[in-house]
Amino acid sequence: MTIAIVGIGLIGGSLAISLKENGFAKRIIGVDVSQENLDKAVRRRLIDEDAPMDQAIPRPTASSSPFRSMSWCT
Repeated sequence: MTIAIVGIGLIGGSLAISLKENGFAKRIIGVDVSQENLDKAVRRRLIDEDAPMDQAIPRPTASSSPFRSMSWCT
């Protein structure tokens, strides 16, 4: 199974180790805003692949927002 973890700091890195050690994941993709955290995680073999946050989770645009057709009352 492939699992993506958003946030590869202390908690995300620990989760990656546990998932691999217990056989829940064969491949882990790390997602983080910090390239430094991603580089460390790859070097330490916590994750198999990295992805920057803005590519892994694109920000919604006004036209793709589920709230675009709502009108607000104040």
